[in-house]
Amino acid sequence: MHTCLGYYNFNGKKKLCVLCKDFETDDKKLFKFTEIKNGVIDSSESGYGDELSLVLDAIDHQVLVPSNELKEFFWDMFIADALLGNFEKADGNWGFLIDEKK
Repeated sequence: MHTCLGYYNFNGKKKLCVLCKDFETDDKKLFKFTEIKNGVIDSSESGYGDELSLVLDAIDHQVLVPSNELKEFFWDMFIADALLGNFEKADGNWGFLIDEKK
């Protein structure tokens, strides 16, 4: 994957940014967590809402990935985001790269 680290000016302030080449291919598509969450019928609010309890509930009830593996991935990502200062982690900003042939 091609990735660049750089800066851009926004309202007179220099901001750090990351630019990466699109990682989807003909066979591999991003399946956003929001799609997983909205498909969890048993979760409160039918998968809508961004509270931590709703995210964890959706992780427990989804069937795409073993819940314990997804929960471990989520917490690793959560810690990395906190250390990097990424506080824009909405449900549509992360997910799984699905190999549609498999």
